[in-house]
Amino acid sequence: MSSAPTPIIVKTSRYWPEGYQPLTTTLDAIGAAIYSDWSRRDLLSGPYTERSPDDFADRAVKMVLDDVSSRGEYEPDGPSEEQIQQRLYEQYCEETAPRRRRQFAVHACRDLLLKGMLRVIAFGIDGQEHSFIPMHIWRAPGADELFDNGGTVRARGDEIVFVNGLTHGDEGTATILVNDQDIESAANQLRSTGAVTVRPPPYPDQSTGPGRKPGQAKAAAEIVEIARQVWSDVPAGRGRLTAVARVVQQKLREAGRTYEVDTVRRYISEAVKEWEQRRT
Repeated sequence: MSSAPTPIIVKTSRYWPEGYQPLTTTLDAIGAAIYSDWSRRDLLSGPYTERSPDDFADRAVKMVLDDVSSRGEYEPDGPSEEQIQQRLYEQYCEETAPRRRRQFAVHACRDLLLKGMLRVIAFGIDGQEHSFIPMHIWRAPGADELFDNGGTVRARGDEIVFVNGLTHGDEGTATILVNDQDIESAANQLRSTGAVTVRPPPYPDQSTGPGRKPGQAKAAAEIVEIARQVWSDVPAGRGRLTAVARVVQQKLREAGRTYEVDTVRRYISEAVKEWEQRRT
């Protein structure tokens, strides 16, 4: 899970120096310059859980197993593991697109700040104005958080320091403000040239993950279907699961398919848990 907080929108204060805007306003302007369809949904999009190809594959297997448990049999004409996995991936991409667009715009803002194209100050909660903001703040690990927490930094005397986990309005903090003429100039330049030197965070690679075998869901469903047929024929007690697994393994061999007994046992074990939960 991303450690970033849910974004907040900082309202302009009448106490701030004239001609300066918060980082969220800067981000909104730069985002709109990069994306013609930029919206408030992008600006307010929150963090999400990173998913790997294995995550989609595991969820696809579970969905097929759940379907087998509810139907009592494998539906050969139903969606394949690969189709389910692709659908889950597309859904994930759609749900995370606003935050990924936002992160791209954040990286563009940090790039502009590092190049000195945006003049900044910090205005302390105590009313003190800080004109020197060290460049290393924009290079600091986790500095994207500044665009989520309202540009909140720690003010230690005359020194401005980036610290993870600050909340806007905390004692001893200041708010980063950006020159509004610089914001307008940078946004206009981006619109006219399209020059953005950072790359957006990539979507997860949909290639087969480590150790992932295509058709795993179909194999699991086949094992569970046979196990359901022989489960009641094996006496209850210690070792029942392994005994059933060996019977199923033999039936699969006779059908020309070979699986390790541990693999068979694992799928049956997961199915048994589902069966027991449904009975309770």
